[in-house]
Amino acid sequence: MTKKEKKQQEESSVESAEYLFEEQTFIEKRVHNYLPNNLVVSHARYSRIEQKIFEFFINQIDFDKSKDMSTTTGLIIKIPLRYISKHIKYADLKTYSATLGSKPITIEEISKTSKKEKFIHIFPFIKIEYNPDKGFLEFYTNPQISPFLFYLEKQYAKYKLESVLSFKSVYTTPMYRLLRMHIGQNRSVFIYSIDELRKILGVDTEKYTNFKDFKKYVIEPAKRELAESSYEPIHFDYESTDKKLRNITHLTFTIINAITISNREKEELSVAVQQMADPYSLVTSASIILKRDYNMPDYQIEKILANQDLLRQFIMLDIELNNGVHPKVKNRTAWILACLGLVKKKTKA
Repeated sequence: MTKKEKKQQEESSVESAEYLFEEQTFIEKRVHNYLPNNLVVSHARYSRIEQKIFEFFINQIDFDKSKDMSTTTGLIIKIPLRYISKHIKYADLKTYSATLGSKPITIEEISKTSKKEKFIHIFPFIKIEYNPDKGFLEFYTNPQISPFLFYLEKQYAKYKLESVLSFKSVYTTPMYRLLRMHIGQNRSVFIYSIDELRKILGVDTEKYTNFKDFKKYVIEPAKRELAESSYEPIHFDYESTDKKLRNITHLTFTIINAITISNREKEELSVAVQQMADPYSLVTSASIILKRDYNMPDYQIEKILANQDLLRQFIMLDIELNNGVHPKVKNRTAWILACLGLVKKKTKA
């Protein structure tokens, strides 16, 4: 073995020792994207096509399979070109996958020890490869981003891939993800500073520096597109927090249709309907939910499971609670039992 070959072998072994990769299985027509909240509010100035490429990547992450990944392991995600070509032309894919790979994401956090703000600039990908011979667009992620990608723990936004692919304004996608994050937390009113909102939406520092232009070219186009979406319309309003006409620093957002029964997650209702058509499945699922999420004595659980009417009513009430239809309920168990008529309501003397 020559010195050159030996050196190449050593370099290869070092690289393989530093970078481990886990390949994900491609799933076609995956409806939802799941993005951890720390990435929803991160700062990345992506173009519209870069956003689409990034969302295709996010769509194929198997969070359940890879949730324990460390900073020594990255992902390999291979997406068939036929799947992407419906939405992005080859020339654009070649150009913008390169620029996407060269842009960092800025993540800001509060230090657990010093309680001061800290930030990290991180490049999500070490390689994005277009391979027409294999028929894939291949993503190799930087292992250092794995803890951020898999920091779910119920702190994530769930949203539809079709929606983000259909938007035209570059500001609509980050606004949509931000709204979906708050909807997922049953929060319909929230406040952001203009400076933070500009960063989250990816607005260049030199663009739309006065509020009139920011409103006209950033917020309003996103608001219209979201309201008119054929996949998942979201209506929201906003106003200055301090009611000033000049020098506006913060905005209060109100999501109009965030916590309503009409916006329950479709797949949850579908599961509920299927369960109601299958008595055995209904009893099994209800038994698990009752013992896991409610503090009831065994005799009350058995009474619910033994009565089909109570069983169906319980499933629908549980879905409503989990989708924020009854936000004022503090004691889920007591409320459920009262609705089912299994406890006597207190009467005033």
